Amino acid sequence: METRIRLKNLYLIAVIAIGLIGLGVGSTFAMFTSSTTIDNPIVFNSNLQSINCIGETSEVDVPAYDDKSVELLISNTGSSSINYKAWYISDSDDIMVTSSSNNNLYSSSGTLPSGASFTLTVTFRNSSSSRISVTLGLSSCEGEINLISNMIQISSTPLPEIINENAADYIRDLYYDNKDTMLIDNGSGIEYQTASAENLINDRLGGVSTYDGGNVRYYGSSEDVHNYIYFNCSDYDDQDDNSCELWRIIGVFGDRIKIIRDTEIGTYSWDSSATGVNNGCGINQWGPSPLDGTGYQGADLMKLLNPGYSGNVDLDENNTSMNINNSLYWVGRNVGVCYNGQNNHTKTCDFSTIGLKNDDTRNRIGNFTYNLGSVSAATSKEQIYADERGNNVIGNPPDNIVRQTTWNGIVGLMYLSDYGYASSVFGCSFASADRNKDISCKNNNWLFNSTNEWTLTSSYSSSAGTLVWTNHAFGFAFASAASYEIKVRPVVFLNSDQYIWDGNGTIEKPYKIRK
Repeated sequence: METRIRLKNLYLIAVIAIGLIGLGVGSTFAMFTSSTTIDNPIVFNSNLQSINCIGETSEVDVPAYDDKSVELLISNTGSSSINYKAWYISDSDDIMVTSSSNNNLYSSSGTLPSGASFTLTVTFRNSSSSRISVTLGLSSCEGEINLISNMIQISSTPLPEIINENAADYIRDLYYDNKDTMLIDNGSGIEYQTASAENLINDRLGGVSTYDGGNVRYYGSSEDVHNYIYFNCSDYDDQDDNSCELWRIIGVFGDRIKIIRDTEIGTYSWDSSATGVNNGCGINQWGPSPLDGTGYQGADLMKLLNPGYSGNVDLDENNTSMNINNSLYWVGRNVGVCYNGQNNHTKTCDFSTIGLKNDDTRNRIGNFTYNLGSVSAATSKEQIYADERGNNVIGNPPDNIVRQTTWNGIVGLMYLSDYGYASSVFGCSFASADRNKDISCKNNNWLFNSTNEWTLTSSYSSSAGTLVWTNHAFGFAFASAASYEIKVRPVVFLNSDQYIWDGNGTIEKPYKIRK
């Protein structure tokens, strides 16, 4: 809505009504008229005359996470010079404002000679998730103009650069826009296309697709890889180190980006079992197994991380039924019971500060089809990638659980191949004669955290069906019994409607996301 307010009414409105606007003038008066079209951009026509002194206002709706421009077409139709000043009123800290003029003689405030005119473009930026209404004003007099405290003069300071682009498209474009012209041989005869300035590589689906036909991933040392992103925030309108956790972008898979928590959420068993099942060492099947008639719901860690298991009842080490691993991470529940060792050994666990904080976070992630193919030996990352997406699973295990090759769920873990591709492009051999020495998968690998960490990748090497691959603290891959207590870093895929709003991916300025 557009309004014109004469001087004698202006302070009455400011003091008695809502304190919106006010101005002080000298001994002479001027008047301007305007017409406002609520559109994008808004056109605000102002004709200044030496008749009276009037403050003109218009309400501007600024969409969530967007910029809105308003053109003020200002002309002096009077016989003498007139002072003018553009201003705005907003109660929100999420609004930023700048202006530019089509005539470098005039800006958002100054003196306009008789007969002169120019266009002032005012741009509002809303960095919140809600639409915000802002009062835009223009005042004119032959004398001095004084704004009251809640009226903010519009400046010409440029707004900071933002990204505001679909998350998957943005990371993918970083790769395409910065691709090196030279193909790089990884040392095993497989050539890769990289964007080395951005530490991005196309994985060629394990080396079998065209150079640009695979997933785009980050690779290299942690200090060189700028893939930090704020996630699991208590307030996505105010993202910082206090309201959010630091996560890191593994890469782009289809139209979604895959992210991993920068630090672990604790140490837990991948799965545990009673003494009579695989000697209490657990079952290396991540998801449900509906085909074998056993009613197997999936690994204990899967039920800890994902929704749908709040009522999960299982046995502890004393063969007592209780709620265990019951979606504690997903719901962010304060205190519960988790498995942390062989023979259904349990411990008390608290997810009040490390679980998912709210529905705003949960609604930003969704189901994804994870591959569960088993890996027989930790060799090259290309072979591991292929095995994870293959059909090799343990046949006829003594626990009678039919192993599945896919799982449709939400919260997972990194693959062993993710760890391999995060290392330097020049090869990644998981085997080492001396495991206490640095090896290629450890060196220059942003996923390496100097600790033992679970992966989603099961081992094909044991008919007992208990082994799962871990990333060892020394940097090599190691097949561990599922019941071991090992550190966990959750992995999720952001929904395809997530945008990167701001940031540069450094630890000092992580990416900020919006819907």
